[in-house]
Amino acid sequence: MAENTGISWAHNTWNPWVGCDKVAAECAHCYINRDIRKQTDWQTHELRKPWGEIYRTSPQKWFEPRKWEGAAKTENVARRVFTCSLSDFFHVKADDWREEAWAIIKNTPHLVWLVLTKRPERIAKHLPEDWGDGYPNVWLGVSTGCNQTLNKMDTLRQIPAAVRWISSEPLLEDISEKINLDGFHWVVTGGESGSGDEYLWNPEEKFTYDFERSGRRTMMLKWAENLRDKTKAAGLPFLFKQVTSPNSGVGVNAIGDDCHEFPDAPNGLQWAPRVEVEAKNKYSLVQIQELRALQDTVAPVQPLPYPKRGAKDAGAQPPQPTASETHSPAAPAQLANRYIVKSKSRYFKVKNNDGSPFTGWSWNAEIFRSTRKADATAFSSPELAFEVKAGICSSCLVNRPYWPHQIAVINVETGEEVKGYTEWRAASHEAAGAKGRVTCCTAS
Repeated sequence: MAENTGISWAHNTWNPWVGCDKVAAECAHCYINRDIRKQTDWQTHELRKPWGEIYRTSPQKWFEPRKWEGAAKTENVARRVFTCSLSDFFHVKADDWREEAWAIIKNTPHLVWLVLTKRPERIAKHLPEDWGDGYPNVWLGVSTGCNQTLNKMDTLRQIPAAVRWISSEPLLEDISEKINLDGFHWVVTGGESGSGDEYLWNPEEKFTYDFERSGRRTMMLKWAENLRDKTKAAGLPFLFKQVTSPNSGVGVNAIGDDCHEFPDAPNGLQWAPRVEVEAKNKYSLVQIQELRALQDTVAPVQPLPYPKRGAKDAGAQPPQPTASETHSPAAPAQLANRYIVKSKSRYFKVKNNDGSPFTGWSWNAEIFRSTRKADATAFSSPELAFEVKAGICSSCLVNRPYWPHQIAVINVETGEEVKGYTEWRAASHEAAGAKGRVTCCTAS
């Protein structure tokens, strides 16, 4: 909603309403969870909620496009406006206000409205009556950052529009092989930003599990490069926004010096000068090389070694440790089998007994993801000879979401508990004779 947007592909952002609901995997760590909580509603004077409520913004906000149109008209340029960056333009709870918004959009021909939605199925019934083949200054876009949401492109492909585009931000996996760019005109991609720890998204899980997690999900540079190559082969402009980072807009040059391309402006206009990328948001060659080297060590996410909720443990067994992989000669013989460390905590770091980080499962801070309650993700390592298996307890989630307690080590082969491993109740405790230790993610 600012004159100088922090989004590199737009000159302005406009939010006639704010608030949303999570409907897809890409929604899990959306920045509105952070931004809207800080806003005081102009009508109720209470703090707004990011999810479940839609708030109409103030008359001053609704007037902003007229001011931008006047400036662009004077300069005889076109300006890109990201529409509903803190909501969804086609959200059902905004139906009463959308007609008014369409009137503003129609009467601002020097503004190009970038309308991005996760609800393309609602577009056709909520277009203005004179839409025809599409307003020249409206670009309809859909969010799809994983293979399971590519079908949203099929829905948008049936809608007439001057420009159809996709935003694959956050890019959660490689979608380049399955994506069909027929009928589309622009591709934007980037990694997820936000606080917390970084982890790899697992497409085998139900996507709503991520709604209860914090952190951000890793985007591999090679995924973005594959999508760029597919886009360029189709003759379309491509924009790379950022790498996975705590801060938005970082690493804009990670896959090339300048991957900020746009379709032509409508009505014979030229684009207003692009918002300049701050030097702090560009990576040095050394930083890019280090990130690539780090990502080259990451194994692709494999299907979970345990079946989903309600099924019995089965599936392929991971490699077992050899004698040369044993850290402690005094380790109990039964640790040569496969074990699980179970806890009601959400996330774990794993360290070797000498205190050094163990990086066998995750390249970022050794974070291992859980699903929820009894349906826990199991992670295995031949180096440590046991697995982390974590579930979420609703009580712990509210009162102490990162505090491990009541941990047990279970022999996967027999299902029996290994005695002497059940009293890990603090942030960091070693189990006698174990080759590693589990610490909560808030511990150093």
